[in-house]
Amino acid sequence: MADLFSTAAGAVGVVSLSLQLLGGCIKGFVLLSTAQNLGKDASTIVCMLELQEIQLTEWARRAGLLTDDAVLDRRLNGRAVEETLLHLQKLLLDTEQLKTKYGLWLKPQANNNQQTTTALRAASLSEIQRVFTSISDETRRQIMTRAEGAQEQNIFKQLWWAAVDKEKIKKLVGDVHFLVRGLWHLLDPWRHDDLLNSITAMAANIVTLNNRFDQLTSLHEALNALRGTLSILPDASLKTLAVSAEVKALRVGLGDDDQEQSLGQKFNAPKRQELLQRLERLSRLRLMNFKSMKKHETMGLADYGEQRVFVEWKHLNPSLRSKILPRVENLAALLNVPKDQTFRSLSCKGIVEEDGKVSFVFDHPFPSCPEEPRSLLELFSAKDGLEPPSLSDRIRLALQIVRTVQNFHRAGWLHKSLRSENILFFPTNNASTVTCISDPVLAGFNFARFDSPTEISEQPSAGPGHDIYRHPSAMGEPSLNFSALMDVYSLGTVMLEIAEWRALRYIVDSVVDVGAENVPLSKLAGVQEFLLSGRGKGGTSKLRTKMGNIFTSVCLMCLGGKVEEENLSQDGRFEPQGSLLDVAVQRLKSCNI
Repeated sequence: MADLFSTAAGAVGVVSLSLQLLGGCIKGFVLLSTAQNLGKDASTIVCMLELQEIQLTEWARRAGLLTDDAVLDRRLNGRAVEETLLHLQKLLLDTEQLKTKYGLWLKPQANNNQQTTTALRAASLSEIQRVFTSISDETRRQIMTRAEGAQEQNIFKQLWWAAVDKEKIKKLVGDVHFLVRGLWHLLDPWRHDDLLNSITAMAANIVTLNNRFDQLTSLHEALNALRGTLSILPDASLKTLAVSAEVKALRVGLGDDDQEQSLGQKFNAPKRQELLQRLERLSRLRLMNFKSMKKHETMGLADYGEQRVFVEWKHLNPSLRSKILPRVENLAALLNVPKDQTFRSLSCKGIVEEDGKVSFVFDHPFPSCPEEPRSLLELFSAKDGLEPPSLSDRIRLALQIVRTVQNFHRAGWLHKSLRSENILFFPTNNASTVTCISDPVLAGFNFARFDSPTEISEQPSAGPGHDIYRHPSAMGEPSLNFSALMDVYSLGTVMLEIAEWRALRYIVDSVVDVGAENVPLSKLAGVQEFLLSGRGKGGTSKLRTKMGNIFTSVCLMCLGGKVEEENLSQDGRFEPQGSLLDVAVQRLKSCNI
């Protein structure tokens, strides 16, 4: 008796079988994701399915099936590809198997005319419910049209879920992913890594595209569900993106100053006070014994009851209290959300307001040994045995910091005070001092705010020692409205410090003396031009020799505020589109020292 593969192979020519099967798989995704009666979890379920379809389509692009000749790359194991696609097609299209194996019952909708893919999607979910996943109906149509016999596959009769359950759908999606990942592993290592980077960038873009609370909540649930099902994932990208979606949903739910826009985005969001309930209600009477860090009076350790905590405080302008205090509460709620290791920030317990200032109270990361942290700025001149780190350690440190800023920006937050004194290192358990730079923590959120043009922008404290880290447009009164690229510029200055392993004030001392009295703004504004100069005695003139081409390109991108060489990596390969920080992370990850 012929097996299923032999039967399918006999139905079409061997050359076109892979494309034919791919068209069948896409048809299956269309039918499942547009079937009606999914219930309250519709948006999450459709998002899970469409994420898998994106991964299959991107694999097909690298396997040669979406090229002009639509021929499978001869370097791939054709038999294995066709067998895998056949099993995937059966999994998606065999309604009897869906019923018996997964308890999912699909049947044609009564009195329903046949429709195109676009019409089906429009009917399956309202625009308010749908998560934007960048699924292209045109790409779907082209794949099915080019597949043999696909002219009949472009017209569908809509299906209806007679029985559906999110947990059972998760099991189905897990099996679908197992087969899609099997196709991934048939690629050579270079294209496999390229595909992984592309999928990660596309998923990150999905977080960026969605701006409503209901969309982001569904996306968070979909990514978390996939994480639980897909234990074979080689990296933590899904976890990071799930947290980014959750943090961004919180940011949208808390709202901003633009009430009209905020109300449109907060569809189905809980009331603001419900979102703030995660914070502890702290008493100012229990916060005692604050001791500031060296050269950093607004940060330090304190006691809250019997617990040792880390505290950051800021002055509260009485005339702006009604505007600033809600922002402080919003920021505390953001910093309270459980995050993965790429969000390198402390967990905020709550806030305390007293005597014209407000304090953020954080859990100490090592409660059994709550030692005082040291800043990156302090470590540059440490004399107590911490040797300058290796090139590998410095690149790794830069990547960790860039990733942290990337995550906060993706969630819709600006830091506004990025500099080396706000990057902290806590002594680990049983250590009295910092012994390595493997675990940085981003602090100094006093002036952080939503990334919104309507948000009031507090002016950070003046001082040449801080201003040299700021973009020229962020200095002076009045300054331009703070933007993400201004944070990115400050990030570039920190990267330069890490490369030189010395404070920025010494790197720019030929341009501006930050210790002088009455430093003119024109001198401070000239720091960017000096740092971008890679010749003579320019600030980055020695960077390429010390850190290599990739690190240098990323640092210059941050300082200049634009991606160089039209998104080409150092070896000429095309990089996935994304924000400047997305490109920066991909390049730094490619550094192997």
